[in-house]
Amino acid sequence: MIKRFIEWFQCDKGATAVEYGFIAGGIALAIVAAVFLSGESLQTIFNNMADTMSSTASKL
Repeated sequence: MIKRFIEWFQCDKGATAVEYGFIAGGIALAIVAAVFLSGESLQTIFNNMADTMSSTASKL
């Protein structure tokens, strides 16, 4: 029983999946931080685009 537990504890199968999970989590965190930090400027850009598109559509 103890031998099986030690073998299970030392087994590194699935370690790659955990590492990929950490990488994906880090990338997601970086994206969230980038959007959060640049949120106001992105909102301004999209508002300007919406205004331009609506004014162009009204001219048609």
